Amino acid sequence: MKTKVSLGLDVAQAGVAYHLQDSDGRVLAAGRADATTAGWRQLTATLKHAHVGWADCLVVIEATGQWHLPWAEAASAAGATVFVLNPLIAKRVNSVGNAIRDGKSDPIDAEGLAETVARYHEKLERFRYRSRPADIGLRRLLGVRGAVRSALTNLRKAAGDLQALCFPELAASGLSPQHQRALLLEAGHPAAVAALELHRLRELAGEHTAAVRASARSSFAPASVAAASAPALQALLRSDQALDQQLDALDEQITAQAALVLDAEQLRRARTLPGFGPRTTPAILACIPAELFQTHPSHRAQANALQALFGCEPRLRTSGQWTGKIKISKRGIREGRTALYQAAFCALASDSDLKAYYDALRARGKHHKTALVDVMRKLVRRLVAVLDPKLPCPA
Repeated sequence: MKTKVSLGLDVAQAGVAYHLQDSDGRVLAAGRADATTAGWRQLTATLKHAHVGWADCLVVIEATGQWHLPWAEAASAAGATVFVLNPLIAKRVNSVGNAIRDGKSDPIDAEGLAETVARYHEKLERFRYRSRPADIGLRRLLGVRGAVRSALTNLRKAAGDLQALCFPELAASGLSPQHQRALLLEAGHPAAVAALELHRLRELAGEHTAAVRASARSSFAPASVAAASAPALQALLRSDQALDQQLDALDEQITAQAALVLDAEQLRRARTLPGFGPRTTPAILACIPAELFQTHPSHRAQANALQALFGCEPRLRTSGQWTGKIKISKRGIREGRTALYQAAFCALASDSDLKAYYDALRARGKHHKTALVDVMRKLVRRLVAVLDPKLPCPA
């Protein structure tokens, strides 16, 4: 990799702090640029003043979720070699001048990034930035789905608490949660439920009509408080309905985007694994780097790399004679880890071998989540095997 200079960019929403140095560590330029076209031109002019071009630069940026993307895209398109570092790595490598003080500011961080790429660029190849807009779009959709799903979960907890005030007996009536929500949307408290026409109540409660009516007539909920609180409950339930519809729409968008980004054969192979359904499979495959099978020679190395990427590998903590408790790292890509956890949970219902393995771990005293993470690791090894293009596809 023949380059002349290292450029560290510490990115924020408003702009970047930059630090430019040559291969001998001499500072050529340092300053700030706004996150605008004018800011980009300013940074380009700074390089030109130092008698270098973008093609001469090793650029390193700390990943910020999304603010780094315009800079990474622009620098890459201009011909620079761009690395986007995980913040956990970036914060562990101080510049030499800041090693003792351990100060924290944007210029200091930019200097540390420039020194990092100058010293370690040959070991940072896995952080090399490659422009893949469709992949970014799919990951963003998955992130939005997770946010909507989380909001819906919180909303249902709040609605459940309010339902316990307005109509506490309804939960034990035999109605499914979905039918309970539909009933309360129309009649938000026991008196309103008891006042419904019998034929309408039958449409809403079905075979549980008699139990629901009896519960409504004998409810312990204070009538005046329940009636006054019903509008708040129904507002939550209408929001629940809207978020549920939005989730369905997002699932359709994710399916369409996954068809553009992911290899159809890889999707089909992954779907042969237990627990890998139409929602979890695209989420998991979207988080696997395309270079995984090229940069790691064996299935074991690939599986270990994938476990680390998803944050479900053991994290050893030792110092001298002290040995800490081993836990999973919970680092890496959260969307991939969440989808893999869901797949492992579903696999227990469809794969007898995995269920027997899980039960054996539980019998030895392992906590439910600990045992499930072990199932996740088994699924990762199976996934790596079925995705290997050199092996025949499972039926």
